[in-house]
Amino acid sequence: MIYPNGTVWVNYRVQVKGPCEMDFSAFPMDQQTCHLTVESFTYNNQEVDMRWLDTNGNAPLTLLKESIELPDFVLTNYTTYSEHVVYPAGVWNELTMKFIFTRRYGWYIFQAYIPTYLTIFISWISFCLGPKMIPARTMLGVNSLLALTFQFGNIMRNLPRVSYVKALDVWCLGCLAFVFCSLLELAIVGSLAAQNDKNAPTEPTRRQSVMSLGTAGSVPLTSPKICKHNSNQGSPHSFLRYGSANSDPRMRKRIFSPERAPEKVMLLSGNEETTPDGMMEKIRLKKHEKARNKWTCDQIDLFSMYAFPSLFVIFNIFYWSYYLTRH
Repeated sequence: MIYPNGTVWVNYRVQVKGPCEMDFSAFPMDQQTCHLTVESFTYNNQEVDMRWLDTNGNAPLTLLKESIELPDFVLTNYTTYSEHVVYPAGVWNELTMKFIFTRRYGWYIFQAYIPTYLTIFISWISFCLGPKMIPARTMLGVNSLLALTFQFGNIMRNLPRVSYVKALDVWCLGCLAFVFCSLLELAIVGSLAAQNDKNAPTEPTRRQSVMSLGTAGSVPLTSPKICKHNSNQGSPHSFLRYGSANSDPRMRKRIFSPERAPEKVMLLSGNEETTPDGMMEKIRLKKHEKARNKWTCDQIDLFSMYAFPSLFVIFNIFYWSYYLTRH
């Protein structure tokens, strides 16, 4: 169209497929910015002066549809600007359109995030099974680890290979770390349970007799009994029968002098402290007593039941607050 004042109105219908440099560091909560530039190929601005048409305050770029939605993106904003670019042959005018696309990450929520939440929760069930269910706990942990690896492998297969870390990579590594730590907790509980079974004290054999102080014979003990009585006229000693020497650590030799009162109490303990069996039994009892003072399997499981969910909640707070507000 040629107007009376010499203005020429030319319309072109052009279908263009333009490249777009994308940044996947916040994938799948990312925004992509694409540019489309229009300029003359042969003539500089001395011959062809290109400007954006702005009449009555209207935007020079008009969309034929109110909203443009793609399967993965939504067009959220667009702007225009012009530049003067210097080339060896002169100065050219460039008209640039800037489009901002926001990714629709609902598909990834249902296909990646929600299944991983369920997998993490399933791996925590092993904390409630106790130290006696090692095979079942191992099966839960290994299956959770394999499920996460298979699931993220299918998602990553359809993404471009980039050298930087994406948001989905951070989520994947964090979930794998939680499942791996649950397996480490299972290994600690299993080794501690095996050590406790190994160090558990055996039922000591009851000795049939103990040597009486001052006599050459032996006094048989048929049942645990505490007896206190007066000494005989010709003996300055008194004694107390107190069951087996090996079963009670309080049995100790005590000698009373003749100058003391005739009614005294003495604990006789045979040859417990001199035999190798008695020494080994005392060492084993001390080790078992030290093991009781340490963490038990139930205490570790109870601690894990509160520690793992708390750390996972903290991880979610930092993850979602950072990537959802990054742009």
